[in-house]
Amino acid sequence: MSKRKHTTARMKRIAIENLRGKSANEIAASIKNSKLTDPTWKDLKSLVYASYGYHCMKCGFLPSDKKNSNVDHIKPRKFYPELSLDFNNLQVLCGRCNKEKSNGPAIDYREKCIDAADEFSDHNLSQFLMTIG
Repeated sequence: MSKRKHTTARMKRIAIENLRGKSANEIAASIKNSKLTDPTWKDLKSLVYASYGYHCMKCGFLPSDKKNSNVDHIKPRKFYPELSLDFNNLQVLCGRCNKEKSNGPAIDYREKCIDAADEFSDHNLSQFLMTIG
């Protein structure tokens, strides 16, 4: 295990231990206050945008200002703090869709987005093949 991965795993274990026995609101407040300055979160957020882009995975909106695009936790941090730094628990939503979802049910819009991209690609491929005969 690399030194960085070991340090990150250790940080996660310490963070989880510090959350034991706290209410869901206390957990949400502590995560909200600490996560935004965490270098691990910033790296992970950059990776999410590099992987998925800035389009909203729910409605398809592409904000003109990237600041209006959000990395959303599919399973809310408030209830699943151990997944707060898990890439597989993250998706891109616009500000409006993220606010609507809030800490509501865990809805994964990534599959819908990937299916739509596949359908679009298949359609473009079919059209291309028809034009070249």
